[in-house]
Amino acid sequence: MRLINNISIGIILITLFSCGEGGDNKTNGLKTEKSDTTKVSTEEEVYAPEIIKGKVTKSLTAGETAEISSIYFEFYKIDDKSPNYLKLVNELISKTVQNDFEDEEKLDITSNLTKNYFANILADFKKSFLEVGDEFMPWSIIDSIHINNSKANFVHLESFTYSFTGGAHGNGYEGHYLVSKETGKSLNLSDVINNQKKINSLVDQYFRKSQGLSANESLEDAGWFIEGRLKANNNFYFTDKNLVFVYNAYEIGPYAAGAPIVEIPISKIKPLLKINLD
Repeated sequence: MRLINNISIGIILITLFSCGEGGDNKTNGLKTEKSDTTKVSTEEEVYAPEIIKGKVTKSLTAGETAEISSIYFEFYKIDDKSPNYLKLVNELISKTVQNDFEDEEKLDITSNLTKNYFANILADFKKSFLEVGDEFMPWSIIDSIHINNSKANFVHLESFTYSFTGGAHGNGYEGHYLVSKETGKSLNLSDVINNQKKINSLVDQYFRKSQGLSANESLEDAGWFIEGRLKANNNFYFTDKNLVFVYNAYEIGPYAAGAPIVEIPISKIKPLLKINLD
């Protein structure tokens, strides 16, 4: 995903609604698309994990106002031959989606995901709204999950959530997770980069460049919640050309600043890499 700000959040929501609400409504908000398979090669065999894709929706109403909540999901189909990392990615999806509005201690983490699992999450979301009182503006939530299984050594899980549960405006969150295919471990920046000081320097350099700021200008004076230099975080992913860091709303700046990203060319970080990006 690219920069998420007030305008782009609106575009995302319009796109999701326009693409997702025109289908057959006879399924009561449950719709499963054709599954996808991506081949993963190993020395022993060729295993093709199956990715199940679909959408669930639910309408929340207050007076004459109605809002559609949706989850656009992807998850791995688990069978007896499934590598362990598939289960661990599914568990991460389970935690990520539930964590949108549940307390950490109430999370029910599972690897056995189904379309009904996501539908039940929306049902619980609606129940929470009705317990607050339907005289308020209806709540809404949009969740979008995508699995990129194209890399040989890790899976890239991308999650985007936009929710409104009262207040002046809703909030969006874009999360990126790398999961090792060998261990199933979620990879932190220290697992993929061997020099924290150097990557921090590059992040600050390319952020300033994107904002039109010089190396010595104060980021705080420019309106950011940053004293000194911007540092790398653990919300990152790789494209074919760049290492991308995502800073969500309020993380380093006011809501109006949206969710800035920092893109560093792969060519600049090759000496720092601890993993194979093939």
